[in-house]
Amino acid sequence: MTTPIHLWVEDHRRSDDQVEAAAILEIAPERSRRLWYRVAEEHAPSLTDDGDPFVLALVLRMAKEGRSVHVHGQVSPSLLRNLEQHLSAWSIWKPDRYAPIEITADVERERAEPSGPIQAACGFSGGVDSSFTAFRHARGVTTRYPQPLTAGI
Repeated sequence: MTTPIHLWVEDHRRSDDQVEAAAILEIAPERSRRLWYRVAEEHAPSLTDDGDPFVLALVLRMAKEGRSVHVHGQVSPSLLRNLEQHLSAWSIWKPDRYAPIEITADVERERAEPSGPIQAACGFSGGVDSSFTAFRHARGVTTRYPQPLTAGI
């Protein structure tokens, strides 16, 4: 059995009009690395205090190594459920490359809904899919389960 990877979520740090979210990735007791994201202070409300972004950034690497991970901090249970299915699919499609792994956390709790306006980004190629996505967002049809489009919209 391989040694699990540990991910230690740190508190946000503020300096020079920027906010940094970070975590320590402990690959082995004598080998660790600090991972971080830095954004302008104006975007600080979009940051989360939990370990979700770091788990997402590392999930395929962990699956490639076949090593479980424990997050010392909070992770969304919905993310863990979805990643379990995601990794199950990858381990079937590419069994020589990815293995299903266990991801655990000190605390499993959904985070609060963000306050303020919901914003989105969309890559636009000019094709049917990107045109439809841009159309939906321009019309405000951005719910997770949108109502069917009707004539006249």
